[in-house]
Amino acid sequence: MVTQIQPTKNPAVVALDSFTTEATYLIDLEAGVCSCPHFQHRLINLEPTDPKRQAGCKHLQEAKKQQRFAKALAIARKLDDAKLLLGLQHYQAQGDLAVSGAIRCALHERKVAAAADAALRATFA
Repeated sequence: MVTQIQPTKNPAVVALDSFTTEATYLIDLEAGVCSCPHFQHRLINLEPTDPKRQAGCKHLQEAKKQQRFAKALAIARKLDDAKLLLGLQHYQAQGDLAVSGAIRCALHERKVAAAADAALRATFA
C-alpha cells in the first residue's frame, strides 16, 4: 500500500494516513512533530537534541521523503528533456533515488502525453 501525503492550508503541515489503521495524522514538517500516538506519548517527551526525537516517527520520516520527491518532481516538470537526461545520469550516479525517480516520472509523463497527442492527431487526420 502506498501512503500519500495530503497538503493542508499550512504548507508546513501535511496529513498522512496511518500505515496500519484508518487514522490520519497531521505532521508539521517545520516543527518536526506528528500527531500519532508514538510521537505524542514517547518522542515528544525527549529533549529536542535527542537522536530519537530528531529522527521522529515513521510518519514524519515518510512525509519528509515524499516532500523531497514532490519538490524534485515539480522542478523536473519545468526542465527540458536534455537537462532531464543529464540530471538523471547525475542523480543515478549519486544513488539519489528520490530525485532520479522524480526525473523518471517527469520523462514518463512526457512520453505518455506525446503518445496521447499522437493518437488524437491520428484520429482527426
